[in-house]
Amino acid sequence: MGFLGYSGICIGCNSLRSPLLIREKDAADAATPEDLATMDTDITTLRESLPALKNSLKILMNKLNALRSEPTTSQLTAIVENLRAENRSKKEKLDAYKDGTVKMVTKDEIANVEKELKYWGARKKARRNGYLNLEGVLLEAFTKEQIEENIGCEIDYDA
Repeated sequence: MGFLGYSGICIGCNSLRSPLLIREKDAADAATPEDLATMDTDITTLRESLPALKNSLKILMNKLNALRSEPTTSQLTAIVENLRAENRSKKEKLDAYKDGTVKMVTKDEIANVEKELKYWGARKKARRNGYLNLEGVLLEAFTKEQIEENIGCEIDYDA
């Protein structure tokens, strides 16, 4: 081992007082022209295959990212347990309907409720129109303040 970890021979210093190193020629560095031609061929082949390998890498990275975004086994186990619990509760409700412990609503009952809703909605609308007509007649004869004073309360006209 030479100066500062370099292999080679130190033959002195230059005018700037830094050591001059000469590297010894390694036997493995000696390559024949045939070896160099083979290496050039290998390099060309590798360069030609590089775009396909990059494309393959991109596809595989996309697949890996997709797999990473999927739920883990423990998450899947938790999801399955939640679904099983939901299924049990739904089965219990269904069993109650099958056994007859829960009364089913018939189409006639639904029709009767809708009929009553329509009737009472019309009654509410008629009362509202009657009130608005009465209020209009009273406002023609009196001011709002006079009406409130005569009946003894405040009226919310925006309601």
